Amino acid sequence: FNTGAVLTNAGRADDAIAAFYEVIAADPNKADAYYWRGWCYQSKKVFDMALADYNKVLELNPKYHNAVMGRARLFNSTHEFSKAIAEYEKAIGLDPKCLEAYKSLAWLLATTPTDGVRNGAKAVEYGQKALALVEDETFAFVYMDVRNDAGLPVNVLADKGESFIYMDTLAAA
Repeated sequence: FNTGAVLTNAGRADDAIAAFYEVIAADPNKADAYYWRGWCYQSKKVFDMALADYNKVLELNPKYHNAVMGRARLFNSTHEFSKAIAEYEKAIGLDPKCLEAYKSLAWLLATTPTDGVRNGAKAVEYGQKALALVEDETFAFVYMDVRNDAGLPVNVLADKGESFIYMDTLAAA
């Protein structure tokens, strides 16, 4: 397992995948090996294999937070935004202090191009929860880079004073 982890951290996804196959062959119930192999597949944009591995992790351990987050990121990458939102919310249910899940939800709800999914009020709500989790009051902001409908970059900077108001405006657009 350690070999696969080292290879993953070195950016050698193909070699890591091979190493995790060996680990899984020796112990088919090793949830961590499925998770990291799924992560490697996702990094290579082999989404069907990544999803299969994340699903196997959750079959072995339904409360495996990182696998839920992996699925959320995967669904976001494949533009299945409603599924991504559901997974981020599930991740928050497993870990109510997961800053990444709150930030990702705020971002997705504010910027998704899908009508009926975009929700400015919810984006603000999740954004405020994300900011509440930031411990350093002197550096309590979230910086995000998005593209507007014309494809031009729009920088969003929200701090505790701004309360993600700009994100709400963006999401309502």
